[in-house]
Amino acid sequence: PKLIVHIFVDALSKVLIDSCKDDLMPATKSFFSDGVSFDNAYSQADWTLASMSGVFTGKYTKDHLIYHPRRGDRIKDITLAEVLNREGYLTSSISAVPKLTPLNGFDKGFSRCVVAPFKDANYIINEAFEQLDAFGGKQYLFLGLFDVHESYRLQSVSSQVKNALSDFNYKAVKSSKKLSVLYDHERMAMYANTLTHLDDRLKILYAKINEYDRDAVVVLHSDHGVDFITKNTQRLSKEREKVPLMIKGG
Repeated sequence: PKLIVHIFVDALSKVLIDSCKDDLMPATKSFFSDGVSFDNAYSQADWTLASMSGVFTGKYTKDHLIYHPRRGDRIKDITLAEVLNREGYLTSSISAVPKLTPLNGFDKGFSRCVVAPFKDANYIINEAFEQLDAFGGKQYLFLGLFDVHESYRLQSVSSQVKNALSDFNYKAVKSSKKLSVLYDHERMAMYANTLTHLDDRLKILYAKINEYDRDAVVVLHSDHGVDFITKNTQRLSKEREKVPLMIKGG
């Protein structure tokens, strides 16, 4: 293919999407309708750094050994970007995910890196447009989206107005990570609205992908679920580990 697009949505929970009565991501569902959507995909870890190290290297967590962001751990194995770079692809990473930075080796194999912690999907997708408009030929584009992970924070106006006032109650959250923040109805409402808003933005991206290469390979997946849909303290429960995985293209 002329274009490979790797869409990573941090904290996108398959269990939560399946549990909602409404279709939260119709544009995404339609785009991947002639591809493959996996019903039982599970992440390699319950948090971003370890899980995505597995995605980038193709190794289990016990083998890549990337566990802690403050101990100097860096990806040392060959990455997907390095392989595609050798195959003649211009490799670019545009990511809002704070953990996926050169500090941990997530620049390996990329010719161009845009590190934009906490930026929203509008920024990331606009940068993707700039990338595709600026350079021709074979491209591998990794896009890291962080909107869903931060859905409990202040949202975009178009998403906020869909929430009930009760959804904005502030809650005390323990600073310790020993216990999960358990089931939280208000956060789930914000999460659902964020998914709908994100899907609207992705719809624009899908159109751009088709314009660049109708035969593009596109992968969309996540790294883990979220704490606030669980009703137990099991860190490796299906609510946290079951993630969407969709693939379109040859």
